[in-house]
Amino acid sequence: MPSHYFGMEQIIEIGPMSGRSSVQFWLERHAIPATDELVDRIFQRAKNSDRMLTDAEILECVLPAAGVKSEQGVQSSLAS
Repeated sequence: MPSHYFGMEQIIEIGPMSGRSSVQFWLERHAIPATDELVDRIFQRAKNSDRMLTDAEILECVLPAAGVKSEQGVQSSLAS
């Protein structure tokens, strides 16, 4: 059953078995533009992992693409 039937939101985790569409969905849910370069960077990190990536690990991949040097900077640049 779809989670929204119960007033819940679907949670997408990114790991070694994830596809690019999951990465794109995660980025969209976090209001981060899903460029091909960024999706590829996160996808490759996930494929090289033996577990699900944490949000912090995914955001580490976002930092170079956003031209920001800290996670706090990413969140403030996304808020504007």
